[in-house]
Amino acid sequence: MKRLAGRIILLWGWRRALVAFLAGALAVLAQAPYDFFAVCFVSFPLLVWLLDGATGEASDG
Repeated sequence: MKRLAGRIILLWGWRRALVAFLAGALAVLAQAPYDFFAVCFVSFPLLVWLLDGATGEASDG
């Protein structure tokens, strides 16, 4: 699990955007009319790992 988390955290560019899009699209299945709540246990960790790997722009200070 740590290996997968590390790979997701270190994604960059279009691959990161694609994983974010797919995780969000997967999370939609948890809402009405599908109500497949169990999919949240897959999509939310992906989104949290993406947030964990987010970086800000370098500041000039």
